[in-house]
Amino acid sequence: MKKGTLTSILDDSVENFSGRIAVKSQITGESWTYKQLREQAWRVSAALAKYGVGKGDRVVIVSDNTPAFVAGDYGVLYTGATSVPIDQNLRPADLLSEYLDLAEPKVILAEGKYVNKIRGKSNIQVISLESALMSQSYRPDIQIDAEDPSTIIFSSGTSAESEMSFKAVVLSHGNISSNILATEHFTTRAEKTDGHPQGIYLGGIGKQWHSFEYMMQKAFFHARGMIHFTDMGKLREGTAAEINPHYMIMIPDIADVMMRRIKKQVKDKTGKFYPAFEWFLKHSGDFYYELVNNKSFNIEKWCADLLGNQLFYKRIRGDLEGRIGKNKPRFIGGSSKLPLKHQLFFYILGLPIFQGYGLTETSPVICVNTPEDYRFESSGKVIEGTKVIIADQTALENRKISILGEGERGVILVKGPNVFKEYLKDSKRTENAFVDGWFNTEDLGYKENEFLYIQGRIKDILRSLQGETVDAASIEPAYRNEGRISRVILVGNEQQRIGALIVPDETSTVRLKSGTFDEKSFRASLCENELSDSKERFGFGFLIGNTAIVTDFDEKSLVTNTMKVKREIVKRNYAAKVNKICNPKSG
Repeated sequence: MKKGTLTSILDDSVENFSGRIAVKSQITGESWTYKQLREQAWRVSAALAKYGVGKGDRVVIVSDNTPAFVAGDYGVLYTGATSVPIDQNLRPADLLSEYLDLAEPKVILAEGKYVNKIRGKSNIQVISLESALMSQSYRPDIQIDAEDPSTIIFSSGTSAESEMSFKAVVLSHGNISSNILATEHFTTRAEKTDGHPQGIYLGGIGKQWHSFEYMMQKAFFHARGMIHFTDMGKLREGTAAEINPHYMIMIPDIADVMMRRIKKQVKDKTGKFYPAFEWFLKHSGDFYYELVNNKSFNIEKWCADLLGNQLFYKRIRGDLEGRIGKNKPRFIGGSSKLPLKHQLFFYILGLPIFQGYGLTETSPVICVNTPEDYRFESSGKVIEGTKVIIADQTALENRKISILGEGERGVILVKGPNVFKEYLKDSKRTENAFVDGWFNTEDLGYKENEFLYIQGRIKDILRSLQGETVDAASIEPAYRNEGRISRVILVGNEQQRIGALIVPDETSTVRLKSGTFDEKSFRASLCENELSDSKERFGFGFLIGNTAIVTDFDEKSLVTNTMKVKREIVKRNYAAKVNKICNPKSG
């Protein structure tokens, strides 16, 4: 697989398409061509050079996900320094100091509204991004190589024991650029396959300090596309239709909100006939699953899908065009695995979600579904240049690799040009992450007909002292926003039994807090209704005795930016409840 540098990729796009629009903002009205974007980046480079920033240095960037961030990031890269984008809304506040202590940046490049906050936490020189963009444009005379570090991404993960437990993943220009080149068959489709003048990616929805959004932005610059920035507020208002994008990121929570809103609208319009809509959804879903995954055509279910389209789906698509545009954007799923019901729902509407899989350490994409190669419940085929094997978990625990066969579940190991080289200042963690040159993802999965199926993190497999084994990553998404439930969190690893913390929906939470609902009766009702099928589906039954209600769950501090629960922190925060339901004799 060919590798380059992130700056050479932008240079190539400027050379061939200098007059094309590279970025726009629905929020600020900014609009830059490719040539202007690079000139803005060079302005930042010039400002940084005045402070002696050069090859081997690190620059922390604190900014919203805007065109200015893109220019600031490239400005750092053109100096030969390493860009370190971090969350502008750090929680807890002390985390900023921890990040800075580890990164040891030469300077901090910050959007104006964050400058004072940072100066109150650090003595490191802070440069206003706005002032840097006012500098005279200047390209540093620096040789940048593929093996040079380009970016450091901070990640806490779901198994961190506290907010202060994190890792800093060092990615090279070659790591990220190889990922960009290996996925160009997808990012160039709007123009090369569909015939649009230019592909448009809806920016501002993902987190720019997250590896997926960071890479995707640069991938669309390689594809000569346009990144049109908005924000979640505008997206909720339905103004994305003004942008009319061809691509947008799709995380589980956004998919769930969209699906529930659509179903509510249908229910409000159809009243007592709403069950008919669910009936058609069920038969359409069965039809497409059998057609796509098994290549089986059921004529009766096909007829039901045709009728469902005439009665319901066509109108829903029309309404969606008014909110997200007529281009029917390709939804790119790159965070946690989407439940099957969400995949089928959007596929039925003609808006398939192209689920992929990867980690920060793999720059991040390992595999992705495409229009030609698509399977429900899978994460697609492995991208060009990357190798994946499935290894026996027991052997791996002894740092030995025993490769499993087709369809056998084991640990996913990866090798390729997109795999990172090290964790910053943590040689022991880096060494432990590799076995015989293969990166251990610590994720479980299997391969079937070249498609990779992800089945969760090793640390999401809970084992009780009684020998009960439960896959939390399979069960928890199935009950996300299900009826009166906001989410369930399985607990009890290495305790007497497995249990579950249940976070009620907003209405139920209010009633529980006010005393309108009896907590025990509420749990019993959930076990008999929303959670009643769990034993049959997953082999784990929700009971009054092994469940507890949590009415003070803080999504901001207990869920990662990819919407995964921070399991260890949850266990610590609710230790008393966990002990009571998982160790009944001691509780």
